[in-house]
Amino acid sequence: MPFAFVSHFAPDYLLTALQVYRSQFRPSETLEKPYAMVGVNLFAAETNEEARRLFTSLQQQFINLRCGTPGQLQPPVEHLAASEAELNSVAHSLACTAIGDRDAVRCATA
Repeated sequence: MPFAFVSHFAPDYLLTALQVYRSQFRPSETLEKPYAMVGVNLFAAETNEEARRLFTSLQQQFINLRCGTPGQLQPPVEHLAASEAELNSVAHSLACTAIGDRDAVRCATA
């Protein structure tokens, strides 16, 4: 079967999961070779600064989820109101994120 991995659930295991899938893959009637898809976050804008600002919406969402206050996606902010521990935890979960202008995102996804 095909395999999909969503990076924000366990970014530390992304490459390991792909390696295990490929090494354990057995062809079937519907799939001759391994077929994998990786879900990552991508925030692109005209400038790197604007892309980073847009990214704050997702960061806020993760902080709110971890604090037990889920809700609608918040608009971008200039500065996140969060503790260092919250920011570090969110940064770890969102490590597989491409952020930037056209050139930065192109390099990050290549």
